[in-house]
Amino acid sequence: MNRNTILICIYIALTLFCMQTQGQTTAEDWNNKGGTLFESGQFNESIAAYDKAIEINPQYADPWYNKGNALSFMGRYQDAIEAYNKSLEINSLDADVWNNKGIAFKHLERYDEAIQAYDRAVEINPELANAWYGKGIALDFQGRYEEAIEAFDKAIEIDPQFEAARIAKDLPVYMLGLQNATESHNATEWYIIGQALEMKGKHAEAIEAYDEAIRMDPEFAQAWSDRGNALDELNRSDEAVEAYDKALEIDPQDAWTWYHKGLALASQGEYDESIKAFDKALEIDPQLESAREVKSIVVQARALDFASLKVAYVTV
Repeated sequence: MNRNTILICIYIALTLFCMQTQGQTTAEDWNNKGGTLFESGQFNESIAAYDKAIEINPQYADPWYNKGNALSFMGRYQDAIEAYNKSLEINSLDADVWNNKGIAFKHLERYDEAIQAYDRAVEINPELANAWYGKGIALDFQGRYEEAIEAFDKAIEIDPQFEAARIAKDLPVYMLGLQNATESHNATEWYIIGQALEMKGKHAEAIEAYDEAIRMDPEFAQAWSDRGNALDELNRSDEAVEAYDKALEIDPQDAWTWYHKGLALASQGEYDESIKAFDKALEIDPQLESAREVKSIVVQARALDFASLKVAYVTV
């Protein structure tokens, strides 16, 4: 076989190989497709694409990480953690994966594990401001205020424009100041403690703080109103309405209190009274679109209620 013949055979073989591989989708292609779908908010479809990438190459860390992000956006935090773990089995030195794993743990209120994940992230990349910020949030939820402040300070040191870290730092600074205060708290301080507790989902404890504020200042309308909000979060809507009524005796022009009273009444099926409350909120603040939107829903619910009563009456 001469040299020209050999070259022709090689050319034909390469051509056939290219024809066979043309149109095949690689793991990288599926991963990129998943990213495009994720960015457009198509999370289920993005997960399916990442699964295709993993099927082709199970040792490809990126789609495991990206799948974890999509699952986390959907609120499937435990599934997200499992995907992050798979990514870390392949590459344990990816600080971003550890950081996002910490975020998922935080959403599950597993703060010790979140802190461990954030610590691993900053061990790998000490300049990862988001991980310092996340660690500060988790420490704050545990009431470890001094450590939280240190973590927020580190995030701000790395990124002086990190406004969220500056804002988040304010709460532990304030709470630490209250803890260290030698004199008893005043009504405003108890009110702020109540708000801080509500932010952490500790509604029963928040009510106790609002009660202290009200004990010191019975005319503290906002404390009465926020006490109502905390009660409503605990499904104690009767008591919530009483708290709103007390707030409105003191400040009848608070549109938001009328709005929240309307919500509590609606949850009790008191549709007429609920609509009156929303109307009052809108009379005070015509720009309060939330009241307008919820009122529309309550009006529809009342109509359905009347329809069901009519059917029941005809059936009897």
